Amino acid sequence: MGDILRHLSTLALIVLISGSAFALTPPSTGIDETALDKTVAPCDDFYQFACGGWLKTAEIPNDLPAWSRGFYVLREEARTDLHGLLEKYAKSNVPDDDPDRERLGNYYAACMDEANVEKNSLKSLKKEYAQIDAIKTPEDLAKKVADLHLKGVDALFTFGPDQSCKDSSAMIGGADQDGLSLPDPDYYLKDEGKNVAIRTDFKKHLVQMQTLTGVPAAKAQANATIIYDIEAKLAKAFLSRTERRDPRKLCNLLNRPGLVTRAPKFDWTAYFTAVGIPKVEAINIAVPDFFNKLNEVIAETSLADLKVYMKWHVLDRVAMAMGKKVVNQKFSFYAKSFSGQKELESRWKRCVSATEGAMGEALGRAYIRAKFGEDSKTKSRAIVSEIETSFENELKEVSWMDGKTREKAQAKLHTLVNQIGFPDKWRNFSKLEISKKDNFSNLLVASQFNAAYHLNKIEKPVDRADWEMFPQTVNAYYSAENNKMVFPAGILQYPFFDASSPAAVNYGAVGMVMGHELTHGFDDEGRQFDQAGNLTPWWTEKTEKAFNERAECLVKQYDAYTPIDDIHVRGKLTLGENIADNGGIKLAYAAFMRSKRDVGNETNGFTPNQQFFLGFAQAWCSKIRPEMQRQHLITDPHSPPKFRVNGPVSNFPAFAEAFSCKSDSPMVRKNQCTVW
Repeated sequence: MGDILRHLSTLALIVLISGSAFALTPPSTGIDETALDKTVAPCDDFYQFACGGWLKTAEIPNDLPAWSRGFYVLREEARTDLHGLLEKYAKSNVPDDDPDRERLGNYYAACMDEANVEKNSLKSLKKEYAQIDAIKTPEDLAKKVADLHLKGVDALFTFGPDQSCKDSSAMIGGADQDGLSLPDPDYYLKDEGKNVAIRTDFKKHLVQMQTLTGVPAAKAQANATIIYDIEAKLAKAFLSRTERRDPRKLCNLLNRPGLVTRAPKFDWTAYFTAVGIPKVEAINIAVPDFFNKLNEVIAETSLADLKVYMKWHVLDRVAMAMGKKVVNQKFSFYAKSFSGQKELESRWKRCVSATEGAMGEALGRAYIRAKFGEDSKTKSRAIVSEIETSFENELKEVSWMDGKTREKAQAKLHTLVNQIGFPDKWRNFSKLEISKKDNFSNLLVASQFNAAYHLNKIEKPVDRADWEMFPQTVNAYYSAENNKMVFPAGILQYPFFDASSPAAVNYGAVGMVMGHELTHGFDDEGRQFDQAGNLTPWWTEKTEKAFNERAECLVKQYDAYTPIDDIHVRGKLTLGENIADNGGIKLAYAAFMRSKRDVGNETNGFTPNQQFFLGFAQAWCSKIRPEMQRQHLITDPHSPPKFRVNGPVSNFPAFAEAFSCKSDSPMVRKNQCTVW
């Protein structure tokens, strides 16, 4: 079951990674001297000054698309920890009080049983194909699409739980665009950059994947044309990623009759019955025009061709649970087109990822018990509180906001909820049955279990204690509908946070993270939700105009950045994250200055104020392969790390003061952009 839009603003794009011993040892000063490049002046290029030494020596592991001192190192370390836990679970060497030890161990063991996967996966795939071949009527088609959605196969469209945009206390159904294999509709519709070459390779990939599963070459070629044509038609009706950043465009409470009206050729009654919510009525249709196109595609496409399309999406979904040849082909295509990875991850790394995908919170409970202490939670919460005080002070002083809007903004700030480390209540997986021998079945069974869990939330009160990330995830997020920030345990480690590091470094690193997420509540998207999480106007026209003028300054600033010669950063796509980066560093700095910690404590030639900015920048030292960079510039709402550092500091007078930058320095913009 696909993810419905959840107005989550995250700190970084989540990337599944491999594991080995790359953990960083925090230096006593918190600043990594070896990462610096002192041949470059901080006022000329602060990112290069803070990270240049690291950039010179760091190498991206062959099985990764990128590498960084912060996110990737911590994810690598977390993956290693999870690997150790799962090896014990698979051998039943686990604590008796862990309720999920057997199912976690079984899932991992079945995935690691490569001989059994090679022997049985193709047979299992053909059983799925046989069910598709049995489709004879529109009712059969709708039932099978429902079955595929429950199994995590997002064919044609996606449906799942969605908080009502007008009543955030209510969980309703959400229908949305989906059904493509490539990461973005631009790959089908635009000829810029590498898109034409990627389309050509994708069509070859469709043929090769099918032939590896026994489809004759000529038939596979014909099928590839059918699959591509259906996806290209659907792509034409997709709302772009930039357009989707406006929540008003996605708030279409048209309910079940509205869905039926737009796609009458699809048997919605059969579909909703099959997914277990036969009486659902309250539905938001994120992109109404897409469902008009869906109806057209169903009406104009033969049942035989729709079966070809559905079989492909099944194969694409289960490919990494198949034999070596299929796995290698999928890796080869995606590595060449999108990631640039030189090697496929080893099997144990993929199996840790698969187990985490199936039962991430269950695995997270074991991770927390082994890795996260109450002391870290307490200290992190204290910093969050100080960041909130910074924003309260900012609201009092911001000149472009009128009193009426300011009062409501303060009310929203005061009702903000923070969740730190791990959930107060853990999910119950006791009814999930996992085999120790059938990896293919486990993938689909776990998908069905998780889909049913989420669908069961529809037309029930929202549980605001739910987490959208696992506690071991190295990330953080703000939820607009719930007006809350979540900081999983995975990110509350060096280089973002360490109890032994100077306060200046912690405020610069994790403080910026916290300020970033808080600012999301008041960025171009989050600001449209009120204190209860409802999408409703609460800004006066005058204040909204002033906000938009300031936001447009950031759009132009980031539009001008060119990470790759022929592709610029998309200022509108990245606007929310850029507002959060610029606001986050200022809130963290204000909190640090107010704390008066480390005052006068110069370390290794750096003042506490300079240490703050270095702590911030060094958490973002990163290298990325060109293929992945191109994909990110099209699909990722975050700017590349270099500009997440240089962009905000060049707008911040406190940085220029800390490093005594002259007014004409590259890191001092003549027209500094300020929203918060």
